[in-house]
Amino acid sequence: VNHSFMPIGVVVVTQEDFLKWWD
Repeated sequence: VNHSFMPIGVVVVTQEDFLKWWD
């Protein structure tokens, strides 16, 4: 997944999911 290609809004959601994965 290229975060650079994704919009900021999408990146924020991705980070949210990423934190959930880490949890």
